[in-house]
Amino acid sequence: VGEPTLMQVVNATKGVATYVTELTGQEAHSSDPRRGVNAIAFAGHALLELERLGERLKAKGDPTGCFDPPYATLNVGVIAGGTVKNVVPRQCSITWEIRFPAGVDLMEPLAKMEKFGRDLESRMLAVSPDCRVSTTELRCVGALAPDNGSYAESLVLAALRGNRVVS
Repeated sequence: VGEPTLMQVVNATKGVATYVTELTGQEAHSSDPRRGVNAIAFAGHALLELERLGERLKAKGDPTGCFDPPYATLNVGVIAGGTVKNVVPRQCSITWEIRFPAGVDLMEPLAKMEKFGRDLESRMLAVSPDCRVSTTELRCVGALAPDNGSYAESLVLAALRGNRVVS
């Protein structure tokens, strides 16, 4: 596991899935924002939905029972958008990730975010036919479930002259 463990044997790790939600609005001058669709403003709605999805993941807990915090976590790490202060922004992207224990279904939060994006997009399309909202998976590394007493665990414990596993 590529994490600092101080050479202690760790037999489980959360997986990570990284996504980007991209919003395309309609640029306009800020003196008449009615002519535009503010991608950053609509991204605010997407951020609130991501917060709700994170709370749902938290409520489901950790099926393995070995992590702290004891649930999958959702984090928004990067937001980028706009060009200058006097232009209604056409673009905004939100990069977010889920850290999840084995047994967590990632299809559910992704499907909910995609549905929310379609609903958001329909509101944007009411103003301009060029608007879009999409969520793309950038990477997904699966979780490692604990396999107590496995051959691999025993081998590493012997190699490190350790006698216990930490979580």
